[in-house]
Amino acid sequence: IPGTRLEVVQRDEHASIVKSLTRVDWLVLLVVALHTLVLRAAPESPRLLYATLAAYTLFVIAFRWRGFPVQDTGARIALGAAAMVAFITVVAILTGGSSSPMVNLYLLPIVLVAMTLGRRGAFVIFVGVTLAWLSVIVGEGPLPDAAELLARMFGELGPYALVAYLTQALAGTIMTARRRIEEMAERDALTGMLNLRTFKAILSREHALRARGARGGYGVLLVDMDDLKELNDAHGHQAGNRAITAVAGAIQRAIRTTDMAARYGGDEFVVFLPDASP
Repeated sequence: IPGTRLEVVQRDEHASIVKSLTRVDWLVLLVVALHTLVLRAAPESPRLLYATLAAYTLFVIAFRWRGFPVQDTGARIALGAAAMVAFITVVAILTGGSSSPMVNLYLLPIVLVAMTLGRRGAFVIFVGVTLAWLSVIVGEGPLPDAAELLARMFGELGPYALVAYLTQALAGTIMTARRRIEEMAERDALTGMLNLRTFKAILSREHALRARGARGGYGVLLVDMDDLKELNDAHGHQAGNRAITAVAGAIQRAIRTTDMAARYGGDEFVVFLPDASP
């Protein structure tokens, strides 16, 4: 439903995700800087490490730019995570290989993607981290035999897989619950129609668009049930509620897909009809 509170919340949610991704980027940069500068860890190629830090810093700054070429939230998360994995891999190779503490930073993109891109994203990022980890092993010299390599992969990457699975499962549950709560806040509990507050917000937005000439006219219908009080007195409020839901269902079936109906209150309903003639 365009213009509803749920749509606004989703836009804010996407903006928050991108901001969170940037914060994680800065956190990764800070950890690497502390490791190399404050702790005075001697990298194998200092110039290459500093050049990598500078390049990744420029990427993070550009990533925050409003005119960044990639605007889709999912694509931005995927790109940011891929860049983070590449940065961590180079830093790990330059600071001790698979024994470098920087390898533990792989958990950050795994958690971030698993929280935001769901099961498929969690699987893809884990595969990417696995390939990056293997490249770190290759950079150390001759590969160990297959049994030793598999044992190391299970021991070192197994916890990453578990974190990815648990994070995406928990994030999916939280997101589903949140969206249900937001939808409940927009709809009438008895009929499932939009509530009056949401309807007024939509009507105000649509009226403003038409006042600027961006769209055509519209109509508003007010539908009032007759004799609901008598029905309640004679048969009880449960019967009255069933009558209200029956009328609400009839209205929903009668209107077009472009129309919007809401419960105005009590036994009254209101319908928004875009581009309707008198």
